[in-house]
Amino acid sequence: MRMRRRLRVAQIVTTLARGGAQATALAALDSADPDIEVVLLAGADDTGESSFWDDCVGDSRVVPVPELHRSMRPDAEHRALAAVTAALRALRPDVVHTHSSKAGVLGRVAANRLGVPVAHTVHGWSMAGPTSSRSMLVRARRRGVVALEQALAARTDAIVVVTEADRSAGLAAGIGQPDQYHVIRSGIDLSVPTRAADDPHAQRAQLGVGPGFLVGTVARLSPQKDLGTLLTGFARARRDLERIAPDGPPSLVIIGGGPDHDALRTRTSALGLDEYVRFLGPRADAAALVAGFDLFALSSRWEGLPRSIVEAVAAGVPVVATDVGGVSELIDHGRTGRLVAAGDADAIANALVDAAAASGQSVAMARRARHDIDAFAVDRMRTDLAELWRSLAGAEVIPIGAAVAARSGPRPPHAS
Repeated sequence: MRMRRRLRVAQIVTTLARGGAQATALAALDSADPDIEVVLLAGADDTGESSFWDDCVGDSRVVPVPELHRSMRPDAEHRALAAVTAALRALRPDVVHTHSSKAGVLGRVAANRLGVPVAHTVHGWSMAGPTSSRSMLVRARRRGVVALEQALAARTDAIVVVTEADRSAGLAAGIGQPDQYHVIRSGIDLSVPTRAADDPHAQRAQLGVGPGFLVGTVARLSPQKDLGTLLTGFARARRDLERIAPDGPPSLVIIGGGPDHDALRTRTSALGLDEYVRFLGPRADAAALVAGFDLFALSSRWEGLPRSIVEAVAAGVPVVATDVGGVSELIDHGRTGRLVAAGDADAIANALVDAAAASGQSVAMARRARHDIDAFAVDRMRTDLAELWRSLAGAEVIPIGAAVAARSGPRPPHAS
């Protein structure tokens, strides 16, 4: 009797440094469809940041590609492309699905060379960021990134975005066509923060803070997250927070690691906040710890839609966030949370104070927000991905170098 072969999907991510793209790709390893086998190719972690590699020891579904690095090494990119191509040729996937910027470039080029259908997930566009810069270099880089994304879109069967905002931004930039886009939320195991919310005092004890009002965030310590503005906003709100909640001094807890760690520590001292701010570094239990916050704060200058804000909502924690990317698709200002302009420390300070002063209203907002998160459940993501992968497995593939106008043309046969 002839055995039916499972459909094989090869995901590719640049590194396994702890972040949303990596967590999404790892969560997708467990497919909703038992007839789909999913593997993940991941590059070397060369930034010194905390990574998921320790969590993947012994998991044969996660395949290291040492030649693939986050940092730009022009002399080594051809080796990385050759390594990714060789790994895919050995795996013989029916579908390739890339995540993150560099893996999105090399993985799509390799998939096209092998004639394999390819999807790419946008975890926030790589050309995103502050648009007010007068630097010719910054503007030129942004134009170059957009041109690259436009060219790659012509060689991509499906562009997956985690927010409607990213879909709109991509189309506005001339990247791909409407029928290429699929909105599939980054899937999260909502049961972790939901269970943690049953005993927030236990989570607060893990955070090691006193009884005063607790503001917390979970974020990579990088320019995108703009934690310096959050520190300034907290400094301006501190005395009011202490007056509103007089049981003890207020605290700000920052969970996460990244390149801005030392600069943020220096800024904390300059603001006189050393006794009020705790840097906990990366924590594997961050999704549970958010339940111990009195208020979750997001200060990003640009985003897709960060997983940490979804975890805070699942834990029933009130939210103050900058109105960037797809954040407003979860937080409706005045109904399910408070939104402020990016980069505005005064607005953050005022929102922190308002949320603490109107605690009953804040809790009601958080309760309403919890009704809107089913779309972010990991099982929903896995089901949506399985449907997409099955549809792509029978789709035609555009050969590398084909023009946008030739999207309907034939693809080369699947390489053996």
